[in-house]
Amino acid sequence: ENIINGPQEAFVENIRVNTSLLRRIINNENLIIESLEAGEITKTPIAICYMQNITNPELVKEIKYRIKNLKLDSVLSSGQLAQLIEDNERIDIPSLLETERPDKCSKFLMQGRSIILVNGSPYAIIAPAILIDFIVSPEDTNLQPLFANFLKLLRLLAYFITLLAPRNVC
Repeated sequence: ENIINGPQEAFVENIRVNTSLLRRIINNENLIIESLEAGEITKTPIAICYMQNITNPELVKEIKYRIKNLKLDSVLSSGQLAQLIEDNERIDIPSLLETERPDKCSKFLMQGRSIILVNGSPYAIIAPAILIDFIVSPEDTNLQPLFANFLKLLRLLAYFITLLAPRNVC
């Protein structure tokens, strides 16, 4: 997720540093950071971040429910946690997105999404994710809107060409 024009900071493996990066960007009393633990043996610290006045409370309740009901010995990474709490109904489009960028997480928090941070992992889980989230680049925020929309359209077109193009079977 390298960009040329924009912030050059990223999450690290320490959950306290990651929550402070989010708090520094969104300095508002409505940013709620709740702590949980996962793993019977490791008791890995997990933080659920959301905006109290924007995020749907049912979304937060569902995320907490899924994390609390994991029956595992250990949770070692955000990727492992994402696979365990994600819906498996639709295999084609993921419902969670991972990023290492605090500015991207802040943008999603302001849109009413929840962020899940796992101690020991430099990636954050964004819940829920929709198709357009996989097409947008963090660089788009720093570009002229018309040009950014053109690039999104180009990425979407490339996505559909890749899906629908015939493949040579040899």
